[in-house]
Amino acid sequence: MGQVNWFRHYHASKNDDALARYEEQAYRTFGVLEGQLQSHDGSYILPGKNMSAADVHTYPWVYQHGYAQLSLDKYPGISKWLQAVGGLKEVKAAYEKVPKGEEQ
Repeated sequence: MGQVNWFRHYHASKNDDALARYEEQAYRTFGVLEGQLQSHDGSYILPGKNMSAADVHTYPWVYQHGYAQLSLDKYPGISKWLQAVGGLKEVKAAYEKVPKGEEQ
């Protein structure tokens, strides 16, 4: 996701080949994540009723999909997971500390 955003928004010269490569990789990883979420109830990346380090470390990257201009239309499990994790009080509190669009 970082590379998609780099080549879409920040790289000094346009590089469509690099952007396409990293978009493809992002969608490939979305497919892996979708499969993992569908392998159990889908609330969290790992089976269970509690968030794990996998969720905490993955959420910020996937959360950027809109900024990266990537669609989650083919990944309903990821959309559900983003809502569930994003709705947790701990995650809300973390994102309140650094408002969107502002540098601290």
